Amino acid sequence: MEHKIVWEIVEFCVLYQFLTNDYSGYDILIKMRTLFPDINGGMFYSVLRKLHTKGFIEIYFNSHQEKKYKLTKIGESHLIISINNWRHVKEIARKIGVD
Repeated sequence: MEHKIVWEIVEFCVLYQFLTNDYSGYDILIKMRTLFPDINGGMFYSVLRKLHTKGFIEIYFNSHQEKKYKLTKIGESHLIISINNWRHVKEIARKIGVD
């Protein structure tokens, strides 16, 4: 798969995780590695940095001084748009016979 498409899919999947929970970078790495076993683990940390730079997630430290990430309002808005775009693409693919 083309690198840009993979990056965008991984970015979407990582951001989507934050809808229900806050996570450490390591938590995200473990979750995403099962879904994307061929991707270098460092890519997930790069995605977290990019999402943070865009203002989609923010960093805080929990009571154990563990670095955690959580979804921001801007990130939630972006994610809602991305989910709707994803559904639209899936519907187009279904209409042309792609399963």
